[in-house]
Amino acid sequence: MKRPKSGDVVEIPLLLDLGYGYAKYLDPRVVWETNDMPPVLRIFLFKSLIPIDSIGDIKRDLLIAPIGISGSNGIYKIGWRNIGNEPVAEDEKFLPHVKTGWPPIIDPPERWAYYEDLGDPTKMHFSEFHKISHLESSRVLNIETVSFRMTMEFLKLEGRDIKTLMPELDFFSAVEYSRSFTIPPYNIIPQQYRGRAKK
Repeated sequence: MKRPKSGDVVEIPLLLDLGYGYAKYLDPRVVWETNDMPPVLRIFLFKSLIPIDSIGDIKRDLLIAPIGISGSNGIYKIGWRNIGNEPVAEDEKFLPHVKTGWPPIIDPPERWAYYEDLGDPTKMHFSEFHKISHLESSRVLNIETVSFRMTMEFLKLEGRDIKTLMPELDFFSAVEYSRSFTIPPYNIIPQQYRGRAKK
């Protein structure tokens, strides 16, 4: 089975006939020289109704903050397509803060906190929810749910709720919806707070 390489730019089928979205895969062992974090996906604010073959056609603004993923060895098995590979630029090594409830097993949580560097457990800080509500969850996103999340975000930019178009969500999509539907679109978050907790 073909496995992704750091710097792969991938094409991901979207749901609801929205076409295709695009992302760049970063291997932490290569980019940050660590085995202590998940692979990272940089999902672009760009979609096409038809497949494209040139990575030069892709606009590089982000749809959401860089996100950790699980199951990455299987991305080409579930229909993602590699359309090229390129070096990882310095600004693409940016790692966002991510939020968590505390203690993690209690819902609703007693307190809120955020981690630096996409979930580094040695860099946790307690905070108030209104200062971190715009951050992604500290939990990784399974590759099987990436297409749903991307579709959800593209619809959100149009002021539409994916749940009105897909009222019957599978378990994992429903979990992702509950975690993410209140997060504002990344491109309208003030630049200084994109992937960063408010002070």
